[in-house]
Amino acid sequence: RRAEELAANNVDRFGIVTSGTAPSDRDFDALCESALRIGREVKIGLCASLGLLTPERAARLREAGFTSYHHNLETQRAFPFDLYHPYEQDLETVRVARSAGFRVCSCGIFGLGETWEQRIELSQTLTDLGVDSLPLNFLNPIPGTPLGDSPLLPPSEALRVVALMRLLHPEQDVLICGG
Repeated sequence: RRAEELAANNVDRFGIVTSGTAPSDRDFDALCESALRIGREVKIGLCASLGLLTPERAARLREAGFTSYHHNLETQRAFPFDLYHPYEQDLETVRVARSAGFRVCSCGIFGLGETWEQRIELSQTLTDLGVDSLPLNFLNPIPGTPLGDSPLLPPSEALRVVALMRLLHPEQDVLICGG
C-alpha cells in the first residue's frame, strides 16, 4: 500500500530498510516476496538497505526487482573502533552489491572525532569501491549511547565536509542525510 501511495505521488523509488546485521532467513524470504508483489502491481523502483550482504542474497534481491543497495561504511579503516561490525565485512558488502549490478549508495557518519585525513581516506575508499551515491550523515549524539556525550559538528565544518565530498566525487550523487 505504501509503495502505491508513493507511486501515485510521483515518487520513483521505494526504499526498504531493516536494522541489525542482516534479516533472518524468514524475514528475507518475506521481503523478497513483498518486492516481487510490488514489482507486479506498482511502477516504482526498489532500493534495499538490509545490512551485510552475501552473493546469494544479492542475487535473490536482484531477482526480486531491487536495483539499488545502500550500505554505509560509517567510518574509514583507521577509526579506533567498529561502530556496528568489522570494517572488512562492510567493504565486502559494498563489493558484493557492486558485483551483483546494484547501484550502490555508501558513505559514512561525520562528527565522530575523525580527522580531515581520515575523511579523505574514507572518500578514497568510496572511489576505489565505485559507489554511485554518497549519503553524508552527521552525528546526532543521543544521551546514553556510546557517542552520546560527543559534541555536535559545527555547521561550518559540516559544510566543508559537504564541499570536500562534492569536490572529490563530481560525478556521484552527494546526499545530506540523518546521523
